[in-house]
Amino acid sequence: KAGSGPIFVIVGVAFALYPLLSVSNFGLLLHKRSLTVVAATFGAVALNLALNLWLIPPYGVMGATWAAVISYAALALTNCVLCPEGLLRFPPWRAVLLALVSAAVFLAANRGWQSLGIGNAWSDLLFGAVSFLPLFVAPAWIIDKRLRKAVQGWRGKADD
Repeated sequence: KAGSGPIFVIVGVAFALYPLLSVSNFGLLLHKRSLTVVAATFGAVALNLALNLWLIPPYGVMGATWAAVISYAALALTNCVLCPEGLLRFPPWRAVLLALVSAAVFLAANRGWQSLGIGNAWSDLLFGAVSFLPLFVAPAWIIDKRLRKAVQGWRGKADD
């Protein structure tokens, strides 16, 4: 049980980053290339299966974890490569940098908490939940004016 922490972190980071690249699916679908998306997805499934067969025997659960991360990355990159020219959009570099720095601070604080050795899994989870807002969300809210405008716009539409 205690060894599952790194698995959740690795898979969590992969799932958090995947949408940054998977937005290219929309470009493919706008051009009615859904079969391309299906083919890329089946390719990622085949890659995942092959990697699982190769990595699980020597590495166990961590092999399966890395197989999933590699497969998701391959799927996202394939969709980016296949996306029609002019439709592929990425978030602004400043927003990505802010998210990466905030994530690094958040993860470092959590690692520091765990290194104190004063807690158990529940206190580690509580510390992570409580520190997420001030260490990850608040800096984004304070620094990123576009984020604040977007959220305020969404709130305004919800009030209508």
